[in-house]
Amino acid sequence: MKQNIFKAVGVLVPLLFLCACSSSPSLDPEKQPYKFEEAGAYPFDADTRLRDLDNDGRYEIIRRSNPPSLHWKTSIGSIQIRSQEDQVIEQVNFNGFVGDIRFVDYDSDGKLEIVVLFKRNDSLFASLLDRNGRKLGSFFLATGSPRLEPEGVIPWEPSLTGLYTADVDHDGAAELITVICTSLARAPRGVLIHSLPEGRLLGQYLVGAAIQKNFLGDFDGDGEFELVAGTGAFNNGASVNGYDDAHSYLLVFKLTLPPQIIWSEELGREWSGVELHAADFDGNSRQEFLVLKRTESSERETSWIEIMESGTWRTSRQVEFNEPLRNLALADLNRDGIPEILALRHPNEILVLDQQLAVRQRHRFVAPIFALAAVPDADGNGMPEIIARFETGFMLLDSDLKVKALALKDNFVSLMPSGIAAPPNFMVERAGKLFALQLVKNNFYLLNHYGPPALWIMGSALALGLMLGFLAMRRRALVTQSVEEILFASETLGLAMINSDGRLVRHNHSLFAFLESPQHALLGLHFTQTFTDQALCDFIARSLQSQPPLRHEFTLPTKQSVHVIIDPLIGAGRARPHWLLQFYGNAEARGFHQTQTWSLMAERVAHDLKSPLTSILLTLQRLQKEYRKHSPQHAQAYDEYAANIMERIEASRRLTRNFLKLFDIEKLHLVETDLNRFLQRAVNAINLPPDIQCELKPSAEPCSVPMDHEQMQVALENLVANAINAMPEGGKITLAVSLARNLHLPNANGNACDYAVLEVQDTGLGIPASAREHIFEPHFTTSENGTGLGLAMVKKIVAAHNGHVEFESEEGVGTVFSVYLPVV
Repeated sequence: MKQNIFKAVGVLVPLLFLCACSSSPSLDPEKQPYKFEEAGAYPFDADTRLRDLDNDGRYEIIRRSNPPSLHWKTSIGSIQIRSQEDQVIEQVNFNGFVGDIRFVDYDSDGKLEIVVLFKRNDSLFASLLDRNGRKLGSFFLATGSPRLEPEGVIPWEPSLTGLYTADVDHDGAAELITVICTSLARAPRGVLIHSLPEGRLLGQYLVGAAIQKNFLGDFDGDGEFELVAGTGAFNNGASVNGYDDAHSYLLVFKLTLPPQIIWSEELGREWSGVELHAADFDGNSRQEFLVLKRTESSERETSWIEIMESGTWRTSRQVEFNEPLRNLALADLNRDGIPEILALRHPNEILVLDQQLAVRQRHRFVAPIFALAAVPDADGNGMPEIIARFETGFMLLDSDLKVKALALKDNFVSLMPSGIAAPPNFMVERAGKLFALQLVKNNFYLLNHYGPPALWIMGSALALGLMLGFLAMRRRALVTQSVEEILFASETLGLAMINSDGRLVRHNHSLFAFLESPQHALLGLHFTQTFTDQALCDFIARSLQSQPPLRHEFTLPTKQSVHVIIDPLIGAGRARPHWLLQFYGNAEARGFHQTQTWSLMAERVAHDLKSPLTSILLTLQRLQKEYRKHSPQHAQAYDEYAANIMERIEASRRLTRNFLKLFDIEKLHLVETDLNRFLQRAVNAINLPPDIQCELKPSAEPCSVPMDHEQMQVALENLVANAINAMPEGGKITLAVSLARNLHLPNANGNACDYAVLEVQDTGLGIPASAREHIFEPHFTTSENGTGLGLAMVKKIVAAHNGHVEFESEEGVGTVFSVYLPVV
């Protein structure tokens, strides 16, 4: 039978291969693995913005309105704020033409304010509104004038290429930083700083260069903000403060009062362009800047890509391409914490470069692409996606740059949240209207992609799968039987299995040695007839009566001081468990027992938590849709309760996932990692209660260790959670990294080694002396709500990294856990 199946596989696999090879890339949406479906249409045009202002997972609608016949002339413009249910929250009028709308969190409360830019008589104004439409302040930004040319008048149409809020003068209040770039009318161009909310001009620096993409931050670590900007050489004749638009530049502004330029570099002549990106390419927790320089004249088109260090502004690496590169995008395609560089080569090729600027891959597409953009995880698989725009639509590419979905008539606008724990919608523009698209699996992908042969192959594969499934089940039964035989053949463990009635159904020969009795027939006997020690019989009787069934331990006072553990074996469809008795008396047997115990625990956790939690989550999401539809007036109050339930479900799901990860520890994905940088990133991902302070103390020396990021994040989260639980009245957690040299630790096989030491210290209650020797054991906990898994998981993860974990504790003072990891 197996030979016939293998013959069938030998026929089907080549057929599938031929079908795949015969199919060429297609611009048919039905031939992609996913497709877009409309989730809603909105009667809005390009004057509409959709944004979640109050951070509740639901967007608000902000629409500007201007008299259509009075474009950029004195008029009364307005914006209207509406809820997601299209109910009016507020309408705000302005004495001028409303242009751009931006969003900032200037008071750092997690809620967005609205910045409305409006123009009146060749003057540009800004108005700051809260999320309910209340004006916090309105003020003058800049003024300009039309450009007079022999051919006619070019109107003054300013635009902002950057708008930020930051505490520039260190007075505890944020200022507004705007980057203005007038196009053909040439002026003004530069950086302006205004106070908020009154709008007093605090300083400005004007240039003739046309500033394009820019980034704000303290890039040199001196406590002052810098603004790094690239400019374009549009050759409109503007020149201010030594910078013109006949050249392209990189400019670094120091945002003092007034601002100043502290570094600049001329990159190209007229019609050259600069594209700027920021990311950490070296893994040192400092931003670098990725610069694309390109010529756009009648000369031979050439492009350069370089990476520039922040602070020193030195070019660390550069590569030249004798071909036009039109666009760059950054995405961490392989999830190593460092982004890859995607470069668009005209007209339809994407190059993938690593952080050393070496070309690793080339991908060609059918459609001529003109722009790339990376988007966060859009389908819940944990990987980024890429938007590739072409003239009539866009493609969604996966992390392997394969087409995942295709929209032929839509202009991609942005991703928008669609609800709690739900994937985002794709907001697109079509024929002047906005639509929401949701990404769904294409169930007919194979049939559409490969044609009718796929139907026959799928049917044959289904029949083959059924046969292979039967064989796999039979093999699993044989393997289970073999494992059971091996287990009960153990020379180090005495094993006995009793049913729910207390009768012996299986045992091994080693059991007699632990019982210090000659071999005799035991099967079918009640345990009270099998074991002569009364204390042992009482122990078994109590265990069988425990509700719920739990593991119990007992020390049998024999000459060997035998330790006994009884574990319930709960099988599917079995109302009452069988019980496994394990007798051991040495360290080797104890290690064997612990391995088995972890396996049984994993089976119970996966069975008892995973499936019910998924069902509860889906039911809760359905309930949310219903009450938002039928009782919108109570939705906000209900959402608070739903959020609490969602939080507990997600916590339980994380616990299940993290626990089951322990059984994959031998397959670590080790990456050489700076422990200081890892700690900073890991702590940023942990939500601390408001009454808990956290202090980081990085090592003065580099501490590079090989680690699995995901596993070590689990260990750190458990240590921090343990510290939080130890401080019910609040307190302080200190996370410190140091370097210890030439240590002899248990996991080092007697050899001295250099270790990076990660310490997690709390100011909590301390660990009782009676609990300290059991603190790393599974199931052991001193907390009412604890699972007893956290510290056991920490020890197992650290041991898998060839490390060591220990602790010191003083009741009433606090506890410090120290994790030792061998350095590279």
